[in-house]
Amino acid sequence: MAEQQQMTVVPYSMFYLPGSQRYSTRALECHIALMDISYGTLLLIPYWDSMRAAVYTPLLHLFDEPAWGLLFLVRGLIHLAALYINGRAWWTPWIRAAASTLSAFFWASFGTFILFLDFRNNNSLGFLFTYAIVIVPTHFYCARRSARDAAFAHKSLSVS
Repeated sequence: MAEQQQMTVVPYSMFYLPGSQRYSTRALECHIALMDISYGTLLLIPYWDSMRAAVYTPLLHLFDEPAWGLLFLVRGLIHLAALYINGRAWWTPWIRAAASTLSAFFWASFGTFILFLDFRNNNSLGFLFTYAIVIVPTHFYCARRSARDAAFAHKSLSVS
């Protein structure tokens, strides 16, 4: 019975890094970090050409596909590392906040470029634009919550 209660308290516990199960409130951050790692890995696969469609042309003027993949992959890995360390070091909430904010700007740039290009070409906006609309506020929510945790950690450091 106790094991069953723990499974309801800690959703998706199999996706947590070992030792981080106690941070069940970070499930959203863990999930989006894993999604960014997955997307970054997809972009890094050679000869896959995930960004070959015309809608990505403006993004490819900023960085090539492997560079976008590396940015998303590294961002996700840094975020997961900060989640794993979280609570053991005072600075990890700041890393979490920075990682969420950085990812929000990545996805906002994707969404903005797709929006303006598709309006000009009269195409449908597609999945990536819809995902960007959903994930950007989610990343900002996580960044706000991480900043709140950082303020709490700073306050407790000042008191000690």
